[in-house]
Amino acid sequence: MASARVAARHLSALVGRRSLRCRWNRLPTVTLSIDETPPALTVTSPTDGQTISTSTVSAMGSVSDGLSQVSGLTCNGTAVTFSGSSFSCNISLQPGVNLIAIRATDTAGNVALVKMHVTYPVYPVPASITITPTNVNLAVGQRQQFTATDDQGRPRPDATWSLPRRTTLATITTGSTPVLTANAVGQVTLTATVQGKTAQTAVNIVTTMASGSSNWTVPPLPGLAAGNTAFGHFVPASPSNNGAGLYSVEGGSNGNGETYALRALTSDGQQLWQRPLSTAIVGPDLYGGILVGWTPSSGMADFDGQTGSPIWSSNFAGSIVALRTDGNAVGLGWDAQQLQQPPPHPPISVFVVNGATGQTTQIPMPERYISATTSTGNCGSIGIQNIASDAFISNTVTTDADGNAYLEYVARNTNATVVNQTAPDLRCVETAFSETVKDRLVLMTIFANGNTSTTQLASRIYTQVGAGGAQSSWGGSSLSPGSATPDGQGGVLATWSELFVDTMDMVIALWDRSIP
Repeated sequence: MASARVAARHLSALVGRRSLRCRWNRLPTVTLSIDETPPALTVTSPTDGQTISTSTVSAMGSVSDGLSQVSGLTCNGTAVTFSGSSFSCNISLQPGVNLIAIRATDTAGNVALVKMHVTYPVYPVPASITITPTNVNLAVGQRQQFTATDDQGRPRPDATWSLPRRTTLATITTGSTPVLTANAVGQVTLTATVQGKTAQTAVNIVTTMASGSSNWTVPPLPGLAAGNTAFGHFVPASPSNNGAGLYSVEGGSNGNGETYALRALTSDGQQLWQRPLSTAIVGPDLYGGILVGWTPSSGMADFDGQTGSPIWSSNFAGSIVALRTDGNAVGLGWDAQQLQQPPPHPPISVFVVNGATGQTTQIPMPERYISATTSTGNCGSIGIQNIASDAFISNTVTTDADGNAYLEYVARNTNATVVNQTAPDLRCVETAFSETVKDRLVLMTIFANGNTSTTQLASRIYTQVGAGGAQSSWGGSSLSPGSATPDGQGGVLATWSELFVDTMDMVIALWDRSIP
């Protein structure tokens, strides 16, 4: 990496894919190399899908970078020291399928990530087991696969399955992926057994399924059942091999605060995993996993769709993000680590997070809310006070089919004058007050290539004039951001509110980004 400060009378800039070349008359050429290439990361052992017979496995491979130096390497989130280009790290395995995620970062901030799954087929005695799905309804001839999970929410492929001995209503296959076939109308009880623990569920078989009838349900999680105020919703997953078909976000309150949980299910209701959440804000990525945990303490993380383990984590903490067509997420927020420090906290920024690796780009907001107050008179705090704070920003970021992201904000400049005088009883009294508020509503675009632009949509001025501490006159209006929704034709449908003293108007406008 290199940097240079140049000043010349006749200067032209030629921008290449990976270099910036500055040329001027009769002077040498200065080339600035810009590293946008992630490290070269290779994992030689283990291999994806491998079965491991021990509770630990050594991940080995090589990492290098052609331009910048490799600044960090992690194995499942744990920092690893390495010598030269070779690395090795020991990873503890849990019963069942495990995620192995190796992540390398160079000094330019580029990130490479390799992930794989291995299986450790040694399972402890469960405290209890559950069958998913439950309350299954099938038409004659239909099939349904079932999964037994233990008290930790893990699938148990070591379960054995049985139907009543002499039933002819249905048949069930043996093995780790049992499939029940409905043969005749009636109700049959399915039993799963894992190391002495059993669970049962009823399967209802009908001639034909009525329109709108339920195919199956999933049992509630312990702690979010009867006696609590519970809620939940489903989030569809992006298709992936051996991954989730949908995610169930569940929460509840029992008077001691709210608790959240996340479950991954196949498209036909079999549970893959479950884990607690610190927030109910989630959204699927484009790789079968799910983005979770936008909280000031943890930032954002991407959970693996097959195991529920974190693939990567980012320091971005803030609002719900919008997912672009390239798999990157765009949102508004702060650096989570900085939020843990004592105030003042940093300004809000736009964050673009690579959905595959977690590499994060922070884009500062181009403008802020500036408030200036001038105090005069013979008492009180005399002087000028300037305060900068975050602009008023729309609640959500939106994206279009080209991967461009949009948001609205209001840049406000407030200038106030206060006159304080000493009253006969020696109190300091405000005798005059005036304020002028200038609002500019701006549409910000974050293009898929990383560039940004701003377009002013509206401006308003609001004034207040008072005497003796009481407001006596006012005029004008102020602005509040709404939302920016792509119209699918290269434009953006922008909405905002205009607030008067006693009324509020909603404004809708169509902005065509093809018009300068």
